[in-house]
Amino acid sequence: MKFNFTDYVNESIGNLHSLLEEDRAKAVNEAGVILLNSLLEQKNVLIAGNGGSHSDAQHFAGELVNFFTRKHKALNVITLGTNTAVSTAWSNDHNFDDQFAREVEAYGMNGSTFFGITTSGNSENLKRAFMAARALGMKTVALASDKAIPILSEFCDVIIAVPGKETHKIQESHIVVYHALCVYIEAMLPDNFL
Repeated sequence: MKFNFTDYVNESIGNLHSLLEEDRAKAVNEAGVILLNSLLEQKNVLIAGNGGSHSDAQHFAGELVNFFTRKHKALNVITLGTNTAVSTAWSNDHNFDDQFAREVEAYGMNGSTFFGITTSGNSENLKRAFMAARALGMKTVALASDKAIPILSEFCDVIIAVPGKETHKIQESHIVVYHALCVYIEAMLPDNFL
């Protein structure tokens, strides 16, 4: 296998350029409004993912609880799966597939948002979390890939689908998207949140 750094970067540039396509940009804007509305209504945002997407979930939440580009009060954003006692107890005693759904049940409420990050859309624990969120009257947003659209469309109010065939290329675009969402949310916060 040969590696060419220029080709690697050019592929990334092409994927990022595709984020400007009308449907993709519209989904990012719609997701931003959903997330902002939950936070302005004093509800929370629950974020989850597996593996690298779990790390992205923590990164996204960390930027909003702290602040990214503009100082503000801490925002009520929680990454699911970070309390290892909860996640391992439920997974051991019951089923890993229901672990995020159980946390959605514990922390979610009508008016909150569940934001699931997945490159493939195939994660059963995220599908069940989306269903649990819907049952509570929460909004549901997926940060995923093109291949995840047919899998997640029945579970989500908005799917931000990024291009890419390989997991690491999808994740590169995911970082750009959730950073953009951080900037949008912070820019739109009213004075009482500063």
